[in-house]
Amino acid sequence: MKDWLRLDSGPGEPAYNMALDEALLENAATLGRPVLRFYDWTEPCATFGYSQKIAQIEAATNLRPLIRR
Repeated sequence: MKDWLRLDSGPGEPAYNMALDEALLENAATLGRPVLRFYDWTEPCATFGYSQKIAQIEAATNLRPLIRR
């Protein structure tokens, strides 16, 4: 069993948090071990997945910004 990399990145802007998640995913093979990441938001926001339609998210919540995961 591999040791996990624990990453506590603290509060960040919504776009930054999602960009860091994307970078970690893109580099997962080179990291050589699983990553467990903890973070918080600097402001309220709503995130939505790749296959979700932004119009549906806009209708479902008043939170802004909307950030794609």
